[in-house]
Amino acid sequence: MNEGIQFLDDHFRFIESTEDIPNIEYILKKAKLAKQRFGIKGLVIDPFNQISPDRDYAKREDEHIRDIIAKCQQFARNHQMVVWMVAHPHKLQRNDSGVIPPPDLYQVSGSAHWANMSDVALVVHRDFEDNSTQIITRKIREQGVYGHIGQVYFNFNNVKKVYEEEVESSKDGYYV
Repeated sequence: MNEGIQFLDDHFRFIESTEDIPNIEYILKKAKLAKQRFGIKGLVIDPFNQISPDRDYAKREDEHIRDIIAKCQQFARNHQMVVWMVAHPHKLQRNDSGVIPPPDLYQVSGSAHWANMSDVALVVHRDFEDNSTQIITRKIREQGVYGHIGQVYFNFNNVKKVYEEEVESSKDGYYV
């Protein structure tokens, strides 16, 4: 456990706002300072719905989301960093077989811009029936440069407290 805590302390910095719900400008300003001070190479905003929803009264939610995504993309380019945004889908429904299928990018709450504007999009889907977790690459703007479309399955090893890749067989015959 001590090694894990040390790893987190050596490799992660947390941005918190105890006063107000932070807006994207606050988050990116703090990330810029962390880049300058600690040399961070990436920013994870988790979850998106904890960013202040305040916006110009004339701006729709999808326009607000579009602007946040655009600001993050510009920030990433300007500061040579990767920005990961964790956004959750709306409530998923069971299909005719009674299974909750993995969401597509258009099911992420708030806007189709999650699908249209993202450079890379991953879906993490837990199947509580068989205790598996599926990582699905839904979008790669520049395939071959950043990766490929595909998926991989993991099972949680409760003894070791880690996710382990299913290597013996894939549910659809294709791994990333």
